[in-house]
Amino acid sequence: MSLNKMKVILERIGEDKIDLSAIFAWVAVFSFLSIFRYVSFYAAESHFIYIDNVKLVRPYSSFEGPSFRDLDLVIFFFSGLIGGLALRDFEKILFGLAKASLLSLLTGVTYASFYIWFILGFKEFAEVNFLVAFEFTVFYALLNFVRMLPISLIPCMVGAIIAGFLMGAV
Repeated sequence: MSLNKMKVILERIGEDKIDLSAIFAWVAVFSFLSIFRYVSFYAAESHFIYIDNVKLVRPYSSFEGPSFRDLDLVIFFFSGLIGGLALRDFEKILFGLAKASLLSLLTGVTYASFYIWFILGFKEFAEVNFLVAFEFTVFYALLNFVRMLPISLIPCMVGAIIAGFLMGAV
């Protein structure tokens, strides 16, 4: 792809290179930490149930689930601060966070759906009814990541707003 075509694409979507790189950096940070905490939560042996020597797992629980550690929240805050400094405009910061949260939610739900389907063994339920098994797989993945997304957005938004005010004062 030539440089002129890339400029035309960026002009059509209304973003420049720094804005897109900040948004995709947020997506990478949100997605990586969310997926890491999701996998580390469900890889623990305490979530498996043994019935007749068959290992089963609950893909979703309403009273416990993957959560972020303190270091993760600090990483979210500093990523918001750096992204806010890169975007420089309060409107771009808010819309950039909205774009990043939706893209990271989509990435996380897709990964978790594959994880539930293949690793946790929901593909075996597809022999009975494929559509119901697929629907519950995506539903459980969505429930897990919808519960994690606001906790990751709050420190990132605080850091981005602080950076926006700093850039507005300069």
